[in-house]
Amino acid sequence: DGRYVHVPAASIDFVEAARNYVVIHVGTTTYCHRASISTLEQYLASAGFLRIHKSVLVNLARVRAIESDFHGTYVFRLASGASCR
Repeated sequence: DGRYVHVPAASIDFVEAARNYVVIHVGTTTYCHRASISTLEQYLASAGFLRIHKSVLVNLARVRAIESDFHGTYVFRLASGASCR
């Protein structure tokens, strides 16, 4: 909507790719930013983010549990209650 919002890296739960954009998840709020997941990966690596899938970065400080599913993949449960694969 034309606004710029400062989002501290520590408050981000996870980031997911969406074509030419990324969606930044902060609790129940999401922000869309025009950047590649690779660009954010380089920027956020020093802040404790890990790429767990080709399209997902997760903030390791916000992970509360990692669960295995029946298909050999893992589900990351975050402090906000969100989950990602």
